Amino acid sequence: GSPDEVLHNAFCQALVNLKNKDLPISTGTFYAQHVLPNRQEGTNINLKATTWKKFSNYLKEQVTNGLIQVGPDTTNKANTDPMAFLNSYNKKHEDLKSFAKTSAGDGDNGNNKNKKLVLVSLYIIPNHWSQLLRLDQDDVKATNATSEERKGTGMLTAKEVRVILDKYIEREELGKNAPPGSIDLDGALTDVLYGKKKQTDTIPDRISLKDLAPLYTSKHLPAYGLVEMPGSKIVQLSKGNPPKVEIEVSRRQSNKFVTRVRGLEHYSIDPSYFCKDVTKRLAVSGTVDNDPASSGRAALRKGHVELVFGANIVDELEALLTGDESLSSHGGVKNSDYSIPIKVIDVSLKKGVPARKRAGGAGKKKK
Repeated sequence: GSPDEVLHNAFCQALVNLKNKDLPISTGTFYAQHVLPNRQEGTNINLKATTWKKFSNYLKEQVTNGLIQVGPDTTNKANTDPMAFLNSYNKKHEDLKSFAKTSAGDGDNGNNKNKKLVLVSLYIIPNHWSQLLRLDQDDVKATNATSEERKGTGMLTAKEVRVILDKYIEREELGKNAPPGSIDLDGALTDVLYGKKKQTDTIPDRISLKDLAPLYTSKHLPAYGLVEMPGSKIVQLSKGNPPKVEIEVSRRQSNKFVTRVRGLEHYSIDPSYFCKDVTKRLAVSGTVDNDPASSGRAALRKGHVELVFGANIVDELEALLTGDESLSSHGGVKNSDYSIPIKVIDVSLKKGVPARKRAGGAGKKKK
């Protein structure tokens, strides 16, 4: 179906699967934990490709159509969004007649507890390479990609990048006169690998395959995919580097600590819901800061907020956000509803904050 149909079908299925006790529910949480898991197998929701462009625009239309009723967040006066919460839906609406209750996306049956989001690095071939290296356009565009979602996107896996390189080496016979495990560089491949270097720079005529592969791969434009495992379902494909969820711990006077979190919106986690969840699970104070720039901190992206917790809970937050209970011994992190990849979490420990004891802790000391 079209991007519009994929979104609407998932939305309707998610509504039908809701239980009475689930309502009211934050629209952000509903989208992340109900709509996305209820999309049809083999489909991917791309909001930018829909007529509405944004989920909020889609919600407005469904309110007009009489499918749902929404309202503001009555517990947070700072949140002025009139569509912050999904309050109810019309069970007899025409659009829902073809949908029956299923187990997908049901938060109580445990189906989602074992699912994880895995971050996959993807690569895009720069436009000028195609002519320079005379590459096959089907290879460049990922026309024959292993997943339907990636076909035609130009987003390649590391393995596909290597296959394209191997084809070029074979076609141009670059290994013909070189020792085993090496190739002679031609003009085109030299341009790709080293660009326009100064005449004083030394550019090799020959390179080992061991050094060639990572160097060639690094010259591609970055992209990434978020894949739901098990099942290898692609949830998101995007150009550029994956956005970070930033966790910062600072020390106040009297040896008390504050943990700040921003960037949850990138992974469809509703910050207000998460804040309440954390305070309940970990018995700490938590607030939503809509304008940290007013107190001298870095400004937020439009529509984003920063969460502020009154304790050093960096290990607990990592465990909760990744769904990996082994990252913290705190009982409150069990049965997490979240599953973002550990690689997208960026931890910063300010001056005076003790170093992390846990093996593999991602903490970075800052002054």
